[in-house]
Amino acid sequence: MKTRRTFISASDCLHITSFLRENVEPCKDEWRRTFYPCSAMLRDGTELSRVMVRSEKETGDHFLRFVAPEHDRGEPYRSSMLRAWVTMGNRVSALQISSVHKSKYALPGHIFSEFAAMGEVAMSCNMCVVTMKDGAELVLASSGVAPFFDFPSPYSGEDIVSVRGARRDAPSPIRELFSFETFVAWPEDEAE
Repeated sequence: MKTRRTFISASDCLHITSFLRENVEPCKDEWRRTFYPCSAMLRDGTELSRVMVRSEKETGDHFLRFVAPEHDRGEPYRSSMLRAWVTMGNRVSALQISSVHKSKYALPGHIFSEFAAMGEVAMSCNMCVVTMKDGAELVLASSGVAPFFDFPSPYSGEDIVSVRGARRDAPSPIRELFSFETFVAWPEDEAE
């Protein structure tokens, strides 16, 4: 029995990208690539509450800038580098996504940018103190800079009003959450 390949339609991509642009503040990672932290509903009804949606084109261009030049110098691709690039992270196929919506675990883009700019307080440890709308302060900690955190009830990332640096001995930090990423074709990328 042949398996039929299913492609994500242009209208599905437009639905996803339109929602993200109108409702989710974009973030930039350490390589200045844009992503949208959100939740995604899969076609089978599974909800993934922490997904980073990235542009296929921007990701591909980034890959070519950093891997292809090595090939152009006559050196073979390093298999370990390619393996790490292709397999790093936890990916979900855009083909499986039926809809996206805001994630209560996501930092807003401007807060994520401030957090990322603070740098490490210890080796592979980024920390900050966020002030919530009601004045409560929470300490966030991640290995690297992550956009998703398990905020205590009743808070979400949308409740953050300010961010400042934290000391590495800050009490009871909230750790980053595991997340997935997916890649979609943005309408303007298809026009090129």
